[in-house]
Formats: sequence, C-alpha cells, structure tokens
Amino acid sequence: MSQSTSKPNYELLKDAYAILAGIPAKAYALSTIREHKGESLSCGTIACGFGWLGMHPQFQALGLKTMGRMDLRVNNASMGVGGAGLAIFGLPLNDGMELFGTRRSCRPQDTGKPDKIILLNRIMAYLDQKGQVTNPVYL
Repeated sequence: MSQSTSKPNYELLKDAYAILAGIPAKAYALSTIREHKGESLSCGTIACGFGWLGMHPQFQALGLKTMGRMDLRVNNASMGVGGAGLAIFGLPLNDGMELFGTRRSCRPQDTGKPDKIILLNRIMAYLDQKGQVTNPVYL
C-alpha cells in the first residue's frame, strides 16, 4: 500500500474524535480491533478506535467494517490500522499506526491513562500539530 500524497481529511478525523469521545472508557481496548461483542454496542462491546468506527454508520458508508477480533476491512479488503488510516482518512501509513495503534506507541505523558484517553489525546495532538484546532483540549 502506498503512502498518501494528498492532504489528510482532517474534518473526517474530527468527526471520528467526536464519535470516539462519546464511547465509555470501559469499552476501549487498544490491543484488538474488537475484543468482545456484547448484546448491543452499548452493552458489553469492547473495541479499539478503528473497531468502534467500523461499527458506526458514517464510517461503514465509507467502506469501513469491524469484522472480528483482529479483522478490520475497508471495502472488503482486510487491513491493519495503518492501512485503514490511509484508506479512510488519507493519513500517511505511519501516522495511522501511531494514532490508532496499541499502547506501545503511547506518548510519555499518557502512560498509565485509560485507552480512551490515550486515543483521544493522540488524535488531538495530531490535529494540533497539523494546525487543525485552535484550542486543543487534552484529557
């Protein structure tokens, strides 16, 4: 998969941030696409950022689907979070992996924080670094 040569879709990334911010912290696990599927999305489901986005209608309309524990697809092609970041947001491959990857890529100031906070802080820091927010808020 090639690197993105176009500008990332920052507005869509801001939409993702808003969607992900509304999901309870206890429903996050950055280690797997979808760790557990409950009876409903609000009852027992645990997923990573892209796992949650793949269950949201806005992102499903873009071809993103959460299929299972380690199965994320964009337009029926199985891919990791870096590839999904490129395909959905136009992010460079490494940026997608850093934003949506596991806790291993956690910033020092986020060590010990819940997965949800780590993910949201990564996205906010990226948007801030790219000059896409005027008043960045870190959790």
